[in-house]
Amino acid sequence: MGSYKIGYFEALCILLIVTISHILLNIPKIILEQTGSSGALNIIYVTILGLIFICLLIKLYKNFQGKDILDISKYVFGSFFQKLIGIIFLLYMLFISSTLLRNLAENLKIIYFQDVPINNILLIFLISIVFVNLLNPRSVIKCNSIIVPLILIIVVILFLGNTGNFVIERFFPLLGYGAKETFLYGSTNIFIFGNIIYLYFLMPILKDMKDFNKVAYSAVIITSILLLVSVVSLLLMFPFVLTTQGNMPTYLVSRQINLGQFMQRADAFFLLIWIITILSYLGIALHFIVNIFKKITNIQDTKPMVYCFAALIFSVALLPRNLIEIKLLESSVYKYINLILIFGLSFLILLLANLKLRKQKSKNIRSES
Repeated sequence: MGSYKIGYFEALCILLIVTISHILLNIPKIILEQTGSSGALNIIYVTILGLIFICLLIKLYKNFQGKDILDISKYVFGSFFQKLIGIIFLLYMLFISSTLLRNLAENLKIIYFQDVPINNILLIFLISIVFVNLLNPRSVIKCNSIIVPLILIIVVILFLGNTGNFVIERFFPLLGYGAKETFLYGSTNIFIFGNIIYLYFLMPILKDMKDFNKVAYSAVIITSILLLVSVVSLLLMFPFVLTTQGNMPTYLVSRQINLGQFMQRADAFFLLIWIITILSYLGIALHFIVNIFKKITNIQDTKPMVYCFAALIFSVALLPRNLIEIKLLESSVYKYINLILIFGLSFLILLLANLKLRKQKSKNIRSES
């Protein structure tokens, strides 16, 4: 993916910025819409499923140290299939990046900039993303490693700062809409670990291959803790109708926080953190998009590609007509694309690669004997 190498902490921050970005948008709301008062229980359940999936993923990766999903795709079916998978991942990252950017711009327009054209807001953010990606290849990752710890602390404070407003009775009934919704249909909420998409590309750029396992498990555990805190906060603070139908529920949480004289406008501070988070995530996404394109096309100069893909993100971000369509894309399309691409197609490629390797080894043993 690149000539540089990163350590455990930098790799973990790449995965966590994806989690934080989606938590600040709509993932807690999506979970509560499906499971009701059993949202916290559902998070614990899908965390167990996520850890099982990571355990299987690590076992499948043991035979392909130093290779990403594109290398493994080439091994299974050849270079054409590698390019096809690369294009699929490119489209996925472009779609998610554009949706996040448009969501951010729309909410800022509603809250503060009603008279500013949406195009202008989008362009301001894209210029900063392009600028960072034109610097040293590691600059995006370094910036992200500085930003993520600060955001983690602030996000936890924003949610836990409202414990005085919690109504414990909203935990009941414990099974929400029922056991089927919580555990059977609720198993699809494993999509919350969408940051695994970047795990498929980290192996070649890790300084120490052994860090892969630690990064994978740490990302799932920290992701589940952040989601549990956010879901519980929303569930216990607001009436259910407001939580599931209100716009940007995490913003509502920030407006309720009371830090006395220390901070009078926590919601404005929250929006600043939200902007920094999304920009950091978009910078990482654009970085990986360009590197995937570089790998499947063998181009050397990636700077023109930064402009090209930034323009594509801008164009796709303009496609939804309103915030309702954006919310639909995030709640439905994003969920099922994650399930198909991350937990279906990519896992299947790894499984087929291991079967092919085992078959080749057995042939070699038979030929030697």
